[in-house]
Amino acid sequence: KMNESLKELLIQTQEGNQESYKLFLKKVIPLIEKKVNKTVFNKSDRPDLIQEILMSIHQSLATYDSAYDVEPWLYTITQRRIIDYIRRIARHQKFNCTEEFDVTNHIGQANIQSEMENYEILNILSNENRKAILLTKLYGHSTAEVAAELNIKENALRTRLSRAFKEIENYLKKEL
Repeated sequence: KMNESLKELLIQTQEGNQESYKLFLKKVIPLIEKKVNKTVFNKSDRPDLIQEILMSIHQSLATYDSAYDVEPWLYTITQRRIIDYIRRIARHQKFNCTEEFDVTNHIGQANIQSEMENYEILNILSNENRKAILLTKLYGHSTAEVAAELNIKENALRTRLSRAFKEIENYLKKEL
């Protein structure tokens, strides 16, 4: 089984076996590439993100507990780096968006849709959940502003966001 061999290689790596580490990386890199390719729209960002994930794995080698499977450990590291990447995009987008994307200036449906297409991972969500995440997390608008724009109560928006993040988390778990 691949899982068992990864586990064995990782244990040997923790014991200082460099050959096991090379084999471990050789088996892990395609898994990470598959995950990143499915979740990151911008192809030019993928190699850097993969390197970040590999660096995180390297820095976290000592944290792996051999009493557990390797896959959840790898999944957690990979997911956290992908989320960091999405947050970086969000900060960049927030500071570079024009006023036409400001909720208080009535965002046009076409503008929302074209922006959503830039974030491939969000395509797994319904239009309502995508809008909620884009407006709050990527554009940084308050829940009050977004709830007013979407014509729903703030609590309904929070529920929508919670469900959307859970859906993304479940998707990421399945893909690793």
